Amino acid sequence: MVRALWLVAAVTMLSAGCGGSGLAPVRGQLVYPDGKPANELVGCTVVFEATGADGKSVGAVGEVDAEGRFELTTNKPGDGAPVGTNKVSLNPRWRGQSERPDPLPVLDKYANASTSELTVEVKAGPNDVQITVELKPGKPRK
Repeated sequence: MVRALWLVAAVTMLSAGCGGSGLAPVRGQLVYPDGKPANELVGCTVVFEATGADGKSVGAVGEVDAEGRFELTTNKPGDGAPVGTNKVSLNPRWRGQSERPDPLPVLDKYANASTSELTVEVKAGPNDVQITVELKPGKPRK
């Protein structure tokens, strides 16, 4: 419940001022530098952030599955992300009614779009993207 409310609040806040135009479908996969799926991120959320034509922030979110794959939503399921340059961040997974999310198994910098160093250029039409992330030092892979 807490996670669902947080997700709704995040999408609402980030998509304020966005009428849905200028979006393109985005599916993707999080992978490690060796190309293997980032399956430790199952249940985490990928967040794309862009600046709309009106200067307001527009965001899209997608939950990561067991193969590191995600599909982005801005206003309705699967509608995608804003066309243009999007900064990317990752939000941790929430389990059940927990008041705290699980810590991200990847580098802390990915938790904030301004420090993640991850950007994706979303083009008009369907987009299939691959985003490379690194585990925290000493974190074993599954």
